[in-house]
Amino acid sequence: MDAMTKQDFTVVPPHEDLFWRDVERLFRKSWFSRIWCLQEVILAADADVQWGKEVAPWKIVAETATWIRSCPIQLLRGSATGGVNNAHLMHMLGDDLKHNRLVSFLELLALSWKFKSSDRRDKVYGLLGVPTTDCDPSLGNVFVQPDYMKGDAEVYRHCAFEIIRKTQSLRLLLHVQMTNNSNEDQGWKTLPSWVPRWHRYMYPMMAPSEQLSSFNACAALPPSIPHIENDTLSVQGRKFSRVRRTCSHSWDLDFNDEPQSLISLAWKTYLASSWAYKKDEKLKAWCLVLTAGKDWNGELVDDIPQHLADMGAYIRSEDSHEYRNLYTALSFKNSMRYPEELLTALPSRPKIPAAKADGYRFDLAFRNACQGRKLLLTDNGYVGLGPGLMKEGDLVCLLSGLVMPIILRPAGEGYQVVGETYIHGIMFGEASRKRGTDVGIELEDFMLL
Repeated sequence: MDAMTKQDFTVVPPHEDLFWRDVERLFRKSWFSRIWCLQEVILAADADVQWGKEVAPWKIVAETATWIRSCPIQLLRGSATGGVNNAHLMHMLGDDLKHNRLVSFLELLALSWKFKSSDRRDKVYGLLGVPTTDCDPSLGNVFVQPDYMKGDAEVYRHCAFEIIRKTQSLRLLLHVQMTNNSNEDQGWKTLPSWVPRWHRYMYPMMAPSEQLSSFNACAALPPSIPHIENDTLSVQGRKFSRVRRTCSHSWDLDFNDEPQSLISLAWKTYLASSWAYKKDEKLKAWCLVLTAGKDWNGELVDDIPQHLADMGAYIRSEDSHEYRNLYTALSFKNSMRYPEELLTALPSRPKIPAAKADGYRFDLAFRNACQGRKLLLTDNGYVGLGPGLMKEGDLVCLLSGLVMPIILRPAGEGYQVVGETYIHGIMFGEASRKRGTDVGIELEDFMLL
């Protein structure tokens, strides 16, 4: 590992070498997923890792994780992959802190969402020692005052109130992942729908992190300041459309659902039924909806031909039994007019001669986007990707200041937040300029309950 971090890749064993099984054993350790360990490493001026009797500098372990994460082939499996991602995050945040590149407290919550704590309140309190753009613990300024007399749900409620109050932003809503809380105690059942449940991580966000270029679905809407009264969050925005069709269940790509069936479903049932896109736009929509407009690294796709070529390589791959019957899955017999034309339209290589099509990149982007989510078709013919508990009749809305469209569900005199959504063709403020949509720039009020 030391040689690898010094860029001496002549020592790197092939992926079938037993060395990688030992590396898996290391990164499967629960240490890499504990919230308090995250804070300890970020704040440490220097650190060593001890595993049994062996000791190595943290820097070597962390940089190895970063190298594995960027490797074009999958070296590790299962929970070890999560350990690698967490080690990379620890390293990145620690390095950013040393160079005074801080994130907001909300972003820190989001980045550490997959980390665990035996006390749910520590999902918030376990981060209070880390400096962020909105608080400096070294000066006694913590984002919220820790109070272990409060219950779990009350800590999350108070944290959400403080985020809205201090940021005057709705970005918090992008972290809402609606759950079926019928088995929760009363404290959770009464928690407002717009408060994220930080102890329950279901799938990666579709919105890129605050540090990256992002979508701007509300670009045409005038600014508006949210305010809270009791447990109701009052915001302004516009309704875009209603969910006309969606899948019967959310996808589990690790166990129950096969990628090729979802790729086929996206075209046959959604894109083929859409009337919002021109014929030459549908191929692009097919590719971007399945990855929520992002690449394998979580950034906005800025090279569409490359992304399409990666999808083409992914579809044509016959290296894995998982994809051997993909051509059969894409034949769309009796359900699509031009399957051969579609497959021909997918490029086998990007337009840049030096670049190569890489199906593994598309696979990562596809799984990050679709895991736990559903496809949707709106009343006005747009296709997108939405939350797992979304259902027909839910509303696609654009809220002032929110970079992503959001799914809201009418509930009494207000709305419940279901979660963020990607709708192809409106992610950069186009909704108010598209013929056939009813979205204007006049705002209406939404009470989020």
